Amino acid sequence: ALERAVQLDPSATAAWHGLANALRAAGDLDAAQAAARRVVALAPTRSAGWFNLGTLLREAGRVEEALQALQRAQALGDASPELRDALHGVLHDLGRVEEALRGARRLVAEQPTFAPGQQTLASLLWENGDTAATGEDPFAALRAAARAHPAQRDLQARYLAMLLAARQPAAALE
Repeated sequence: ALERAVQLDPSATAAWHGLANALRAAGDLDAAQAAARRVVALAPTRSAGWFNLGTLLREAGRVEEALQALQRAQALGDASPELRDALHGVLHDLGRVEEALRGARRLVAEQPTFAPGQQTLASLLWENGDTAATGEDPFAALRAAARAHPAQRDLQARYLAMLLAARQPAAALE
């Protein structure tokens, strides 16, 4: 249906955006990127297209290009926690760990119930051995957020997944 929609109206950005997402879900990242590039060509001032393109580029391992696309989305006014979190992941991928950590800490301080941000910060601390340097528990913020917001299932699930990945089953049972 989406392919037909873009054939019928090649200027339909919503259809191209949907097609990019459907192609991503089907595992065709090259075609998804092509559709996302069509979105930004049609609507270069809409941040959502650049954000989508940036996440697709990161998934494809093209992190320099991903950073440029995500920064473009941010420059167009997208200040969402989702975009900021994606930027922190790309910065980490590029080896800009301190910058990623600063941004992730700031995001968690400003949006303490945003589960993906909590998980990103915990992952950055855990993967980069920052705990040894600062004594900071990589799970502290995530644990505090999970305890403060027990009704947020996504936050609870992410916290438990991190504990299990870190081989801390006793903490997961608490």
